[in-house]
Amino acid sequence: MKWYTVILAALLVIAPFVLGYSNLSGAVWGSIILGAVTLIAGFMEKFRWAAIAGVLAFISPWILGFSGTSVALWTTLILAALIAIPDAVKGFGSTNQASHA
Repeated sequence: MKWYTVILAALLVIAPFVLGYSNLSGAVWGSIILGAVTLIAGFMEKFRWAAIAGVLAFISPWILGFSGTSVALWTTLILAALIAIPDAVKGFGSTNQASHA
């Protein structure tokens, strides 16, 4: 799980430069900052923090104003969902199976 999060976070950081939307400052800075937070959280195995950063990345196209650029929008949404959902399950999921009985 740690490496899954770290790899996706690294992809989030480099995506604007690789996919050609580095001219959108909101997309670039959102990807760099939230990707870095996710990367650090992944290395530290703080999956709750990674999940929160993933959710923030998911809503960032509308907050940072790049939802009109489809490649930036869809790249961010897909990577954010791939980060947020499994990390939320890992970070916020129950570790005590007996409490659900």
